Amino acid sequence: GSGGEGFDNNGETLFLSPLLAERYLEVADQLLDEVIITPPLSRAFVAKDLLPGREADENDSIEMRPGEAVTRKISVFNESDYRLRVWIRSPGVDDEPHADILVNGSPAGELNFKWSLAKATNQAETIPLGRGPHEISFAINDESIPLRLVSLDIEQQQADPSPARQAAHYRLFGREPGESPLAPRRAAKQLLERFATRAYRRPLAEGELDPFLSLFDRSAERGDPYEESIRLALKAVLVSPEFLFRTEAPHDGEGPQPLSSHELATRLSYFLWGTMPDAELMHLAAADRLQEDEILLDQVDRLLDHPRSRFFVSSFIGQWLGTKDVGGRVAPTLNEIQHFYTPQIAADMREEPILLFQRMLNEDRSLLEFLNADYTYLTERLAQHYGMPDAVQGNQFQLVSTPNGRRGGLLGLGAVQAMNAGYKRTSPVLRGVW
Repeated sequence: GSGGEGFDNNGETLFLSPLLAERYLEVADQLLDEVIITPPLSRAFVAKDLLPGREADENDSIEMRPGEAVTRKISVFNESDYRLRVWIRSPGVDDEPHADILVNGSPAGELNFKWSLAKATNQAETIPLGRGPHEISFAINDESIPLRLVSLDIEQQQADPSPARQAAHYRLFGREPGESPLAPRRAAKQLLERFATRAYRRPLAEGELDPFLSLFDRSAERGDPYEESIRLALKAVLVSPEFLFRTEAPHDGEGPQPLSSHELATRLSYFLWGTMPDAELMHLAAADRLQEDEILLDQVDRLLDHPRSRFFVSSFIGQWLGTKDVGGRVAPTLNEIQHFYTPQIAADMREEPILLFQRMLNEDRSLLEFLNADYTYLTERLAQHYGMPDAVQGNQFQLVSTPNGRRGGLLGLGAVQAMNAGYKRTSPVLRGVW
């Protein structure tokens, strides 16, 4: 959220609500799911591994009577369908034991066993499981006959990951999915250091990586796959304040002091591109050359010449003038003028001041043109809306001369006029105050 002057990059007026913090946690999970491929789960449990524990016979089976149940807790790392297969000693010719599968105490499937010539027979049920810990139970129906349980297997059913996802996994890990490094902790440290340095937009301080490595260690000690241990640490990076906020080191001395090179690179990149510094800015910051006037001016020109500078132009104009609200908060609520005030017209109105400012910026034109420009940008539908039907052909924006001055500059923009008037009449007071 933001307040104050209305700009969303004023740090003193920004705040983080608990709901937004929860959403950051959710989106971190979603992003990592798109990139990290955890090996499919495949586990087999013999009867004596299930709780409550009991002694097995010479055939490694345990007796279960009607109403009894055994349970196993498992950790699921991928939301998917899972094939649950239960093996029992073969019943007699006329015996048909019945059992239920429960997930976290709720029924998830029913198994009906048949006589078999083999020593053991099995039945399977496919159940959907979400990410996280689950309690899988095998329970004998009260109406069933006793049986002897041999084992319980669970196997994930999933399609092969897409080539794009495999490529993303390889780009992050430097190895194929399921391929564990020979020295997992050393590889984890290198990966996390590289990732956190990029995420924090600066070199890490001594010991700054330790909390993330401790998360990796904790997960690895539980027996989680290597990819999952890395994933836990990466999630912590993605929700840490040093990533979510653009922090700057406090200065102890009095009076203004220069930013560090990395802080300056971050300010510059987010101001003009709305994203983290690229490789060239990071390289100059690491060499401590960004503070040099000539280098800094060259970088400002480079960033403004790049298509990403569209972010600065659109976000600044939309917030400065308030025209981003046209078609949303600023829109007529009565249908009598909807036939000419359409969503397309509103979108064109929002775009017109952006293109005006873009030209002034690219060509280093005078700021006075905000008031007295003799040109504007129009589409055919916007020109017709303005009563200039012959000015433009087609609905691609074109530069149009306005020699009479009626549509030149900010005061002639439909978006500005729409913000400061009623839906059927003008308002000199509102426009004068604006």
